Amino acid sequence: MKYFILFIFLYSQVSFSEEKSCSCLEQQNTKHSEKKYRGNISLGMETIGEGSRSDSGILLKAYLSGGGLLKYSSSFALVSASNYLQGEFSLGGQFYPLNNFSESFIQPFFYLEAVLGVGAYNKITRTDAGHNIGVGLDVTLYKRYGIALIVESHQAAENSLRIIFGIFKN
Repeated sequence: MKYFILFIFLYSQVSFSEEKSCSCLEQQNTKHSEKKYRGNISLGMETIGEGSRSDSGILLKAYLSGGGLLKYSSSFALVSASNYLQGEFSLGGQFYPLNNFSESFIQPFFYLEAVLGVGAYNKITRTDAGHNIGVGLDVTLYKRYGIALIVESHQAAENSLRIIFGIFKN
């Protein structure tokens, strides 16, 4: 009889630990299966730098990024000024130094992108290539939504400084 009680006690402990480890594995699997992509729509101003252009422009930029501490990203930007219209496609990476602190609602970041642009200046079609270097700050406002403030240096045929304000969804 006492062996029977000991057997039932040990069996219940083993089954309890199996259930616990199973649920932990399920939680880990669902945690890893969550998509870590982020979309961002931004609007900004482009001030002129070196180059032949003499007018400031308006910038519309859309990002898609994924990853953790180091993120890969791609974006499309549309720049419009009085005599200038250009679409730019870029690929690059972002570095979020505070990404491991999930309690932090403010996330500074740095990024570097390679850019390929196609557009027209004074009704002459042209292409250019270069890079963007930027620094920004993400502020999470509600669960997975927030705002992004970015200062970007655009280095290509037309150099410029861009100030960008956007909204994002994780």
